[in-house]
Amino acid sequence: PPSPPSPPPSPPTPYFPPQVPRSDPQMPPPPPMLPPPPPATALSRTEARFSTNNLGASHCIDNEILNARGDTCHSHRTKDPWLSIKLKDEAAVQAVEIHNRQDCCQDRLGHYQIWLGSSSGEHGEPAHLCANETAPATAGPFLVQCGGLVGQFVTLLLPGTSRIINLAEVLVYGSLLPPSLPPPLSPPPPATPPSLPPAPPAPPTLVFQQDSLVTLTGSDCLYDTEGEAAALPVAGAAYSVEFWMKTNDCIQNMGLLGYGTGDYSASLAMRFSGCDAIVTYWWDNDLTATVPQSLADGKWHHISNTYDGTTQTTYIDFEPISSRRPVQGPLHLTNTNFCV
Repeated sequence: PPSPPSPPPSPPTPYFPPQVPRSDPQMPPPPPMLPPPPPATALSRTEARFSTNNLGASHCIDNEILNARGDTCHSHRTKDPWLSIKLKDEAAVQAVEIHNRQDCCQDRLGHYQIWLGSSSGEHGEPAHLCANETAPATAGPFLVQCGGLVGQFVTLLLPGTSRIINLAEVLVYGSLLPPSLPPPLSPPPPATPPSLPPAPPAPPTLVFQQDSLVTLTGSDCLYDTEGEAAALPVAGAAYSVEFWMKTNDCIQNMGLLGYGTGDYSASLAMRFSGCDAIVTYWWDNDLTATVPQSLADGKWHHISNTYDGTTQTTYIDFEPISSRRPVQGPLHLTNTNFCV
């Protein structure tokens, strides 16, 4: 058998000029010398794949150059077939060496391209083109320089409509990249200051107050002038109304206090309903609060009604008795006809 071909010649050692002593002390120091690049070595190949089939693709990386016919890697005939070789890790590839078949079919290589990429079979952008050559119909080897292009997959592409990849061996020379350092630890987030307690609600504004003890006769309208002079809530505004009362008689539907007009949702008034209920009416838009005992018991009772813009509630003796969320508030309320 013929003797194995000699290995490719070693690349020439880069020349670095020696340091020359400075004769002029005013001269700036020369720039530091760059270290020589790491030597290119044969890289470990872990996997080989064809674009059409994987049958025999591993024969291209089995280190058998002087092989028998059955030991060559052989793809199907197809358009633009490729052979992709996976390296152990990402590497700076300096050269790729292709060994053609020794016995026959050496014209099958012909025009070829070599690409460096990050996935199997990658050619075209974003992969990097290392070579675009045409090999003669000989056994080779054919050595192409890649100049340190970085990738983990070396892809040999045969452009054309009816091509076959049929080779003895493909060797890759270069140097593995150093492992990447883990990202620096992020500083811990600043401690969240404790949240301040919510500010207390603003005290309500008192717009009308009478502290005198009066007797309601059912016919007199008290404090009409004072009420209409006050800035009473109008047009659906939030409000609170409260008073103390004492009676021995069931005064049925007699009114207690109010203001506004007799149109829908245009008043704010409160009245009895029998002996055990208080009605707050916005005129045809009412809320009734009923208690189990009579309010006509000769005792003082505290009555109040509140509206916060959403919910209306009636309290009797400081207990919530009835509440609702009206569809409409006293939207048409005006500061007129005030009466106690």
